[in-house]
Amino acid sequence: MGDKESLRERYILIRNKLCKGKVREASRKISSRFLDLEEIKEKQKFLLYHSFGNEIITHDLIDILLKGNKDVYLPYIRNKEIKISRIYGREDLKPGVFGIMEPADRQDIDVNQMDVIVVPG
Repeated sequence: MGDKESLRERYILIRNKLCKGKVREASRKISSRFLDLEEIKEKQKFLLYHSFGNEIITHDLIDILLKGNKDVYLPYIRNKEIKISRIYGREDLKPGVFGIMEPADRQDIDVNQMDVIVVPG
């Protein structure tokens, strides 16, 4: 196994051991700092991920951006490829691969149109 894969697995194990309360608190702080960035305030098109497991929770961030009239896009899987599509609310989502929520209506938008891309890490 390569160094990258072993590091990834190691940090997933560490992340999965965190209690839900710590994950929620960290998620709130990260979202708040993100939204306070001047560079972010002026942007319109946001590609995010829908959190799963013990990842930083993005649900509130998605809702805040949508309420702020920002364009929000999420990834989905089609034929083993990652594509992106716009959502207008979390009700536009359905369970996809591995149970991760993804857009039900799939528009296949070009990622190069995004102003901001947020990925799990």
